[in-house]
Amino acid sequence: MLVTVSGNTFLQGGAFQEEIQDVVNTFRTDANTNFVHLYNTTGVLQHNDIGPQYHPTDVGHIKLASHLKEYIRQNFGWSFEAVGPEVQSMTL
Repeated sequence: MLVTVSGNTFLQGGAFQEEIQDVVNTFRTDANTNFVHLYNTTGVLQHNDIGPQYHPTDVGHIKLASHLKEYIRQNFGWSFEAVGPEVQSMTL
């Protein structure tokens, strides 16, 4: 995975980035196939959210899931049953 740092955050990157965007754009051009969405993670993760092998840490995964949950709620209007504070790993 290629990681690009911009200030105190990371930019979305990695292998096949152009190919993935091409697939999304292909499906977006057809009005009957608007079920393909690309969730851009730029700006979500910061220094301590990425482990030494360029993979999100436990906290990074929680942060990504929280942002993705909000993206789904706003863009699709889906509500989630679970409410309240997030439970992080290694906690009671």
